[in-house]
Amino acid sequence: MNLHDYLIVLRRRWLSALVVALAVLAATTAVTLILTPQYTATTRLFFGVRAGESATDLAQGSTFTEKQMASYEEVATSPLVLGKVITALSLDTTTEDLAKQVNADATPGTVVLEISVAVTDAVAAADIANAIARQLTATVGSLTPEQADGAEAVRATILAPAKKPLDPS
Repeated sequence: MNLHDYLIVLRRRWLSALVVALAVLAATTAVTLILTPQYTATTRLFFGVRAGESATDLAQGSTFTEKQMASYEEVATSPLVLGKVITALSLDTTTEDLAKQVNADATPGTVVLEISVAVTDAVAAADIANAIARQLTATVGSLTPEQADGAEAVRATILAPAKKPLDPS
C-alpha cells in the first residue's frame, strides 16, 4: 500500500477514525479528572566521615561511607526513622503506608542521598521530607561505630531542604 491507498481508506472511514479519536480523548480526560493529584517534595543529604589523622584514614572513611549508601537508603524508609517522623508530625498513617510514599535514592559513586515524598498535600510533602531528613541525620550516628573519642564516625548533613512543590507531580 502506498500513501494514495491510505488516503482512500481514510476518506472512506473518516467517521470511524473520528469516533475512536474522540473516545480516546474522553477516556483520557476522565482518568485525569478522577485521579487525585500527588505532590512530590525532595530533600538531599550528604554523608561524610569525621576527618582522621591521615589522608589514608580519610580515604578509608570515604570509601566506607560510599559503600554504606545503599544501607542508608534502607534506613531512610525504615520504621526506625519513619516511626519517629509519624510521631513528630502526628500523622495518621502507619510506617508501612508512609514507606510506600517515600523514595530514597543514592546517586551512584557519591555520598549524596535524595529523599522524595509523594502525597496529596503539597505542604505535607515538604514537611514529611524534611522530617525524614532530620530524623535520618539523628539516626545515622547511632548506627555507625563510634570513634575512640566517642564521636560519631559518619555524619549526615542536609544539603537542600525540601520546599513546598508548586505543581502536582
